[in-house]
Amino acid sequence: MFIWDGGSSAYYTHNWSSITDFQVYSPQIEAMNWVFMLKEAERINPDFWFEISIWDGNFWGDRKYGPTPNKSSFYNDLHQSYSPARYAGYAQFGLWLLRPRVIREFRHSSDPLADFAPYFSALAEIVDRIYSDETLKHFWRHGELVANNKRLHPYQVGITSELLKEERWFLLDTNLHPPEPWTLDTEIPVYALALVDKDLHGQRRWLVYAHAPIENRRDVLITIPDYGQIKIDVNVAGSFYLIEEQGRVVKLIL
Repeated sequence: MFIWDGGSSAYYTHNWSSITDFQVYSPQIEAMNWVFMLKEAERINPDFWFEISIWDGNFWGDRKYGPTPNKSSFYNDLHQSYSPARYAGYAQFGLWLLRPRVIREFRHSSDPLADFAPYFSALAEIVDRIYSDETLKHFWRHGELVANNKRLHPYQVGITSELLKEERWFLLDTNLHPPEPWTLDTEIPVYALALVDKDLHGQRRWLVYAHAPIENRRDVLITIPDYGQIKIDVNVAGSFYLIEEQGRVVKLIL
């Protein structure tokens, strides 16, 4: 941060590693460690340019550039499918966790546009809705990411004493989470996070975003710290809900 004026962090489900979008070893969980780093960078340099680079692990053209089969083949072997909706859900989690200035998609120059265009369009749509929906626009500009201090981040190797005080866990608890302890291969059926709006004279509001990578989930119980539990449906492509403290109202946004 003292050398460069910005950075583009890789939010990749690489085709050459076991990283996925539905387990503890995932970009969603890794990127939670970037939150405190980004705050420090912006404290030192308020004009620090932060963006994320995203890749789904697929080569759509000449396969010789991929050292292993495409990530979609990996999912197929697990009897899962990888759709543009799934890509959008995974990308959107990183977008709202970090709120970067840019989300930059990686594709190889040999990839035919016709093959990856639906996936690129999915990215464009999740960016466009930040500007087209007034609630999302407000929380993007003013919301504060909610930490889940009841849990520790599962990555605890090599943590210095200085980092122990940093907030690194933002995944909300759900009734679908498996019992702890978790391993890198533990499946996370639903990824959920929340942003809080504290500027309403004591009447707080939360924006909850959740996505279910493998299949749509119904009647998911999600716990928002300092508020309580809500019951919502969560889609593969991601779902937004507005929670109002006054009246304990839960509204589906998208």
